[in-house]
Formats: sequence, C-alpha cells, structure tokens
Amino acid sequence: MSVKTNKSKSKPNDEEPDGLKAIETQIKEYVQKHKQLKRLNQDNIEAVTSFIEEYLQTFVLIGYNYKGDLVTYTGVKSQFEMDAINTGLHRYLVNSSIRTQSPPQLPE
Repeated sequence: MSVKTNKSKSKPNDEEPDGLKAIETQIKEYVQKHKQLKRLNQDNIEAVTSFIEEYLQTFVLIGYNYKGDLVTYTGVKSQFEMDAINTGLHRYLVNSSIRTQSPPQLPE
C-alpha cells in the first residue's frame, strides 16, 4: 500500500521578494505623500498666521481643514499675552453661549 502525500503548490521563491518589494514601495509612497501633505498644510497655516500677525498682536486660530482635522495656533509671545488671550477667549465663549441659549419657556 502506497501512501500519497499531499503536496501543496508553493509559489516560487522569486515571487515573494517581488511582492514584498511592491508592498514596501507602496508604503514608502504613502509615507512620502503624507509628509508632503503635512508640510503643505503647515505652510498654509504659517501663511495665514503671518497675515493675521500683520493686524493682531495676539490671537488664537481654531478651525478644521478640508479633511476634518482640527487646526489650532496660538499667536502669543509672552505669559502676559497668553493671560490676555485666555481672558478674551473665556469672555467670547461665555457671551456666545448666552446668545445661543433659547429663552426660557413660560408656563401656560
């Protein structure tokens, strides 16, 4: 009685390195594109803040880019300016929350 062995078909060794090289190439391209987009985004933020600095001494920039990522920048040069901007931001948040609250409902 002869015993048959189950031989699985294996890929030649030449194909595995090519597959790994293709994956490695794709990863490198993705990382490079991500670095370029990040740098472009940083350049845009610097351009906007440079423009704002021409008109404002201290400021806070808060927003979202087109991808939905939060973008923040605080333009202060001293602790005094940071305290002033925190006070102004607090006042703004308090005043805007008061404006957005609906008036109380009167009982009928």
